[in-house]
Amino acid sequence: MKGFEQQAEVVRQKSLVLQSECDQNITIIESSANAQAYFLKELAKSVASTNTLEMQSYVYSQAIDLLGFSQEEFSEYLFLRSVKDKDDATVVVGVDSAMIQVKG
Repeated sequence: MKGFEQQAEVVRQKSLVLQSECDQNITIIESSANAQAYFLKELAKSVASTNTLEMQSYVYSQAIDLLGFSQEEFSEYLFLRSVKDKDDATVVVGVDSAMIQVKG
């Protein structure tokens, strides 16, 4: 009987080793999959950003041509447009030099 008990214990130990190896392989596979997923997500973001910038550049060049603006005029237009789109923005126009006094 002792021989069967020893054989059973050997089988149990081998099963535990196999289970441990399987768990280790699962961890490695999950880590690799997570790394690949992260890489693909970041790559997609990069491609999307590049496409967006290329399209903006194309649209801006078309707008410059259509409106007949110089690069400087178009930059000023974009700046003023961005200020206009902000609810809490304030623009002071025509002030070459100003003296500001703040009282506490």
